[in-house]
Amino acid sequence: DSDIIIINYEILRHKSKKQKIEKGWLRALICAQPKAIIIDECHMIKNRKAKRTKAVKELCKATKHIIGLSGTPVVNRPAELFPMLSILAPHVFPNFFRFAQRYCDARYTEWGWNYSGASNIEELHEIITNGIMIRRKKCDVMKDLPEKMQSIVPISIDNWDEYSKAETDFIGWLKERDPDKVDS
Repeated sequence: DSDIIIINYEILRHKSKKQKIEKGWLRALICAQPKAIIIDECHMIKNRKAKRTKAVKELCKATKHIIGLSGTPVVNRPAELFPMLSILAPHVFPNFFRFAQRYCDARYTEWGWNYSGASNIEELHEIITNGIMIRRKKCDVMKDLPEKMQSIVPISIDNWDEYSKAETDFIGWLKERDPDKVDS
């Protein structure tokens, strides 16, 4: 019995053949009541309108401890930071429009709002680096990192049936393991 579930972004918005609604996997994961969520490659959560971003945000709503990890520089423009910031610090960044007015040089044009700019970036940097994000440059930590090693570790799986069921029907597998945690 494991307390850790590792999933990819696609599983959050995946719809299995047995499910009629797209958010079925997401609901099952929410019902599992994770105590912490680690969002690896969090730079992938940059489009606030994307299904992936919405699913991650919904999963994180009821979770107290959230950590975002990325080895990729995140910022192309401040608007791309908002989705992750609103997940990590919703009390600081609760509203996109206010964020965009302050940090994205939001302008209304004949085609609608344009959020592609940047404004007050020194202030935004100060807020982010004083309590939300930690940045470590490779050149600063390289001396502390060991040489890269690659190892092939063969693993024997003695529960192929259970593994296959979890891989093809995660909700069904979760229902069998802990029916109380899954909404029907």
